[in-house]
Amino acid sequence: MKIPSILRISGGQTIELQEAPRDAGADDGKRHFTMNAYTGAPVETWSGPLIVDLDGLKIGRQKKPIDRDHDSGRLVGYSETIKKKDGGLWIDGQVISEMAAGQEVIAAADNDFPWQASMKFNIEHVEELQDQESRVVNGHRFTNGMVVTKSRLLGACFCAYGADENTSSVVLEETEDGLVEVESSKETDMADKKADTALSAKDVEKLKADAVTGAVEKERAELAALQEAFPDRAEFVLAQHTKGHTVEQAKAELCDVLVKDKATDTAKIAEWEKKHAELSKKADAYTSDGHQGVTTKLSAGDGPDTSKMDPEQLARHNWDNNVENCAKEFASFEVYEMYEVNEARVRELVTHTS
Repeated sequence: MKIPSILRISGGQTIELQEAPRDAGADDGKRHFTMNAYTGAPVETWSGPLIVDLDGLKIGRQKKPIDRDHDSGRLVGYSETIKKKDGGLWIDGQVISEMAAGQEVIAAADNDFPWQASMKFNIEHVEELQDQESRVVNGHRFTNGMVVTKSRLLGACFCAYGADENTSSVVLEETEDGLVEVESSKETDMADKKADTALSAKDVEKLKADAVTGAVEKERAELAALQEAFPDRAEFVLAQHTKGHTVEQAKAELCDVLVKDKATDTAKIAEWEKKHAELSKKADAYTSDGHQGVTTKLSAGDGPDTSKMDPEQLARHNWDNNVENCAKEFASFEVYEMYEVNEARVRELVTHTS
């Protein structure tokens, strides 16, 4: 079942209008009023009893226009304070005598006319109690009817008609806001556990868009921070960003990597130094057996550019040209070549770890 989304309640409670000041010079054109806008009690509608739960009523701003018979073109004054108390809704405000509608209200009140209060609500959520189900709302035990659990106060007015002193009149008004679905109390209880308020499709899309934008901006900021902290380590930055690491986490991981690399390099240097010592010992033993080297063909400064040669090429070049008298230092080219290759590797490791 659906009901219109706008609710007007005109109660039997009269409005108290403060008397005019006796000193005419003190009259500022305003008259104070107090209205018990809604007693908090159930009212009868065409579809059955209905009660507005004041706990779910959003008041909004305190200053609201007060008009005549819900006619926005007939402004009477404005509210100053709107309070929920004693299970009802109370409004204190001012009537402006300079306004035509305000003059009518004041003139009628001064002649003991019983102005009544009428409230206008926007219904946001309503539920229907099941058979034999009851609930305490606004201090009243309410059974078998509709409870407006969420609503918004739109305004109030001075009303010249609508109820006698013991009853209230209710008008359900259909507007551009459309209709409100009346849910069963059981369905509502389940829904309320999942969400306190309902979001429109537009709100949901906006939340999704904001979430995506926020996530993208966060990703960019994290990547920029990593790039700034490690400017010469593009691959490392990419790996850390993929893992979702912060700068501090990345620094800790890099430290662990460098420690492991240092340990590995130190072990390799020790291994090559050991091999170098073994080769040197073999070379000394080979020479002591009376083996001869080759004669010098070129001086150290002659020949091709050796800076572009790999260790094997450099060894062959030096041996063939007896550079630095290598033929006398080593018994054979094979021993010398092994020495030069190992020396080159040791130098590379030392340079890498320095």
